[in-house]
Amino acid sequence: MSVAEERIEAVEARIAMNDFETAVAFDTDGNIVFEREGGARNVPYAHEEFLKLKGCIITHNHAFNMDWKYFGMKNTSALSSDDIWIAYKYGIIETRMVIGNERYSFRWDNPNEVKARNFVYELHLLEEETNAVTKLLEKKAENAIAIAKDDPTQENDDNMDRLMYEFYKAQEKQANTINELLENNQHVGYVFRKERVQ
Repeated sequence: MSVAEERIEAVEARIAMNDFETAVAFDTDGNIVFEREGGARNVPYAHEEFLKLKGCIITHNHAFNMDWKYFGMKNTSALSSDDIWIAYKYGIIETRMVIGNERYSFRWDNPNEVKARNFVYELHLLEEETNAVTKLLEKKAENAIAIAKDDPTQENDDNMDRLMYEFYKAQEKQANTINELLENNQHVGYVFRKERVQ
């Protein structure tokens, strides 16, 4: 393992269990050139900051949620169409993401722009389709949590747990569907890797 890889993996180990997102960009020697903390779902960038990422390796985490373990599931996630398009548009060498003990890596491998755009658009449509399901279930779960808080009966608690479970299962299904698309379309001109960290 190279020094750069060791440095990147050390940062990934530090952020993998956080319940908020952090993005870190490295040069090819593994020196940090950019680091920023964000919220539960993203890290904000300015356009000028994206321009500085050309030739960098960027990693980030997706927020780890302890509730998943309560419901008997492991945290899982997927790179987004935004992650992948930003890598293409701004010449990022590698885009990485960690959550819990899972690590993901995406590298464009000299695709033509039409293929890259079409693939990102296909991925975006899949995200929109699956987001419609997860957002509806998330809203139902939020309502059930509010009801159970105001009226803590066993029935309300059970309903809250059921709806939260359905929401997390939908998120898991969404991530698995996106990862399957990424794994099966590398002929477009990219290299995708998903692995479990020991």
